[in-house]
Amino acid sequence: ATFIPKGTLVWRPRNAAEFTSVQDLRHFLEHIMTHSTYEVACDAIRWLYAAKASPEEDDYVMCIDFDEGSIINRAMTDEERNVKEFIQIGPNKLVSSLDPEHRVYGCQEGSLYATRDIYPGEGKRRSVFGAKAGPRPSAWS
Repeated sequence: ATFIPKGTLVWRPRNAAEFTSVQDLRHFLEHIMTHSTYEVACDAIRWLYAAKASPEEDDYVMCIDFDEGSIINRAMTDEERNVKEFIQIGPNKLVSSLDPEHRVYGCQEGSLYATRDIYPGEGKRRSVFGAKAGPRPSAWS
């Protein structure tokens, strides 16, 4: 582990799977269990999260990050959070990915930047209020 100064890019999404239906997700998980191991399927289930698919109230997709994003923990409080999601809208301009004017939909979310210095041994923790903390979509219940 190394020291990460405030403002450093700590993660950029590169490999996310997006599921628009329960059936697609079920087929994917069945395929993993058939062609891999039970443990890999369990990891995929643990890494699942809901993301807004559009501005519509109950329009969500299910996502799985198959990169370092799956091991970034959720902060339980704002004080515990040390990374935050931003999108780049210009050469030197970042805005919150929840900004209504620049909102990103689906699984390709914004990148995570350190909101304070992160010291060796301290895990990266994202906000509980970000895109990954949305309500369970009723269509997926």
